[in-house]
Amino acid sequence: TMRTFHVGGTATKATQDNKIVMNYPAFIDKIEGTHVVLDDGKWLFTRKGEMTVQKILDKFEITSSTKLSVADGARILKDTVLFKKGKEEIKSSEKGRVKVLKNVLYVLGNDQIIEIANGSTIYVKAGDECEKDKAVGEFEPYSEPIIAEQDGVVHYEDIIAGSTLEETLSADRKSKERRIIDLHLDVKQPRIEITDDAGETIASYYLPAGALIRVEDNQIVKAGVTLATMAKEASKTNDITGGLPRVSELFEARRPKEPAVLAKITGVVRFKGINKAKRVIVVEDEYGKAFEHEIPMNKRLLVRDGDKVKAGEKLSDGSIDAHDILDIKGENALQEFLMDEIQSVYRAQGVSINDKHIGIIVRQMLRKVEVVSVGNTKFIFGQSVDKFQFRQENERVMAEGGDPAIARPMFQGITKAALNTDSFISAASFQETTRVLTNAAIAGATDHLRGLKENVVIGHMIPAGTGIRNYRNIKLSDAYSDDLDAKMLEVLERRREERAQMQAEEFGDYDKEED
Repeated sequence: TMRTFHVGGTATKATQDNKIVMNYPAFIDKIEGTHVVLDDGKWLFTRKGEMTVQKILDKFEITSSTKLSVADGARILKDTVLFKKGKEEIKSSEKGRVKVLKNVLYVLGNDQIIEIANGSTIYVKAGDECEKDKAVGEFEPYSEPIIAEQDGVVHYEDIIAGSTLEETLSADRKSKERRIIDLHLDVKQPRIEITDDAGETIASYYLPAGALIRVEDNQIVKAGVTLATMAKEASKTNDITGGLPRVSELFEARRPKEPAVLAKITGVVRFKGINKAKRVIVVEDEYGKAFEHEIPMNKRLLVRDGDKVKAGEKLSDGSIDAHDILDIKGENALQEFLMDEIQSVYRAQGVSINDKHIGIIVRQMLRKVEVVSVGNTKFIFGQSVDKFQFRQENERVMAEGGDPAIARPMFQGITKAALNTDSFISAASFQETTRVLTNAAIAGATDHLRGLKENVVIGHMIPAGTGIRNYRNIKLSDAYSDDLDAKMLEVLERRREERAQMQAEEFGDYDKEED
């Protein structure tokens, strides 16, 4: 317990290789993202991208005369006949999806998406086959580059020495380092613009605080040249993010001190300007619907103008707020997030806990809903109701032909969830006993003893297993007996009598021998 919970506050440094390596033989299905094709044919990603790969489960050589028993793209089960080789039937050893290419038949697993970081170089193309432990690309582990996507001439905008730009000597004292500083970033927006031969701006790249400029003003550049770099923060547990404090923060549903701004929808990022010392970022989806996000100027941006983002993706650095996950991605995504975050603390210390234990706690944290539309139900607007009661009341109203209520899920910490339970005995046995009992007395509350805790307090059988009320008065019968319980008691009684008789006979013989 001490080793697990008191890891908080320590800093750990992670070293990482710079290669993207496949852990299994794979088929590259597709590669997506903004990129520049280099002279050697490799793809240099100027923004984030993704690669869809499928594990190769089976691979067979085929000829033009081979008669296939399955179609390209078909889903198959284990032992499905793929094709005939003479009189022999070739079957699949795994379930998966069929892919036929030229003279090869693949049985592939499910799609797996590998994220490609900005600045990565990828060696493979869609349709390629990759061996196990073979590198498919490489990335820059220590810095995040801003790369030119067009050929043209560089122009500095709002990059002013002493205001937004700081010039210092490099470590070897042979060259100057030009770094963007956050002195006047509330009114200035330092950026590098690339213009064509006619002087028209064809690309614009905003520079965050801390960015190192790698090109000169009025320099002619080609697509793929690094314009600026940003140092990646060392991987560390940010003071209070590890151990018991992190688990406590998640279980109590507290909002983090430095929350990250998450994208509300999936779409393309557009920089709009500055409003009250906050950078306004608009995310526009494919249907033209746009959402504005305000990010404080002192926060480091994780996206650039023109990037594609998914709903729930971080736009700035900081800790992810569980409440934002619920609002944007929904209840299932929140449950997965809580499970992963809580388990990661324990796994870091080598402690193995089954997911079901944490799952039960998370379920209790999400068992209430907030009524947003009353309909013809007995609820009032803004009331927090148990999911079971909400569903029951809606079924009653709909059966009578009325309009059901609409509610949104609530995310409560374990303390609040325990105190807001329907049972006042259960709540009083936890915390704030006097307040809970006083409120129950004023409300004239009735405890129906439905849960485990209240039954333990009273001393009743707990409603689990054979203690469930529905199972208590069940009469079992078969073709020979109407009441199997009575039959069982009769058999047990007969066995008791037989055992007593056997013991009496044994002791009787023993007494005779003694005499």
